[in-house]
This record gives sequence, C-alpha cells and structure tokens, in this order.
Amino acid sequence: MDPLLDLLTTAAARGALAFVVIGGRGLEAHGIQRFTRDIDIAIAAATLGSLREVLASAGYRVETPVGQFYRFRPDDPNLAPLDAMVVSDETFGKILASSVPFAAAGLPMRAPDLPTYIAMKLLSLRNQPDRAFKDAGDLDALVRAGRGALQEAELRALCDRYGTPDEAARLLAILRS
Repeated sequence: MDPLLDLLTTAAARGALAFVVIGGRGLEAHGIQRFTRDIDIAIAAATLGSLREVLASAGYRVETPVGQFYRFRPDDPNLAPLDAMVVSDETFGKILASSVPFAAAGLPMRAPDLPTYIAMKLLSLRNQPDRAFKDAGDLDALVRAGRGALQEAELRALCDRYGTPDEAARLLAILRS
C-alpha cells in the first residue's frame, strides 16, 4: 500500500481534506498506465492549510510554490513527493462533482472525468510549454481512451476554450483514427 495515498485517504475519511487525483496516477481512472513517482492532486484553496497540516504530520515540507502549484517533499526519501494544484473553491467543487471513482494502491480515489481531464491538460500545454512532451502524451492517451464516449463537437469545444487550434486538429485526428 502507498503510505502517501493511505495518509490522504485517511484524512479525507476524517473530513480533514477533499482531493482529486490528477497527473499520472489519475490517468489510471481512464485505463491509462504511465509511470510516475510522485502523486498529483487538485484541492480547493480553502483546504490548503489542512493539506499542509496533514503532510507536516508525516514529515513533509512545502517547497516554494509556483503559481497555483505546491510541491511537498518528504523527509524520508523512500516516500513519494506530492504536487498539489490549488484551485478556487468553486472550480474544485465542479471538478469533484464530475469526478470518477477508481482504486489506486487498493484505496478508493477520485479523478477528473474525461472532459475535465482533457481541459486541464490543454491548459497545462498552453500555460507550461516546457511540459509539452508529458502533457501531449497524456492528452493523446485520454483522447484514445475516450473514443466512443467523446464526441468531436465536445473535443473541439474543449480545444477552442482551453487549447490551441493546432492541438484541436491533432486531437481530432486521433479521435477519428
């Protein structure tokens, strides 16, 4: 069992924290396997203090935040680091409401639904071009996983709102293939 995921789910069960798993582990909810050493989550801004307390109790310390991202490093090098994307309470409520359940390390988790995940990856590509290799690969895998459930009009609308015209053409080609 993953000690960090266990810590997070225990805190959630106590009502101390609500989170949605994103990043490589969250892709598992859509049948996509990608190696990752860290755990990425999305949380509401109102719960950042609770997350800090929960992680500090397990020997994690926060590094300097970059924008809306907080990286927590454990004192124990055998434990996974955690990256938290902090969003407004309203945005987190929407992400959580549409999220899908899955199990990670045998524990109950939630991840963004397919359209939300695609929107998040498109935003990441647009705002963090240095992560293009990883995010573009994740986007491709999400679109492939969504064949049959994801409509062209929905994907085009997501690309128009959160991405670029080049990404729209590329992803629509994947959806059609």
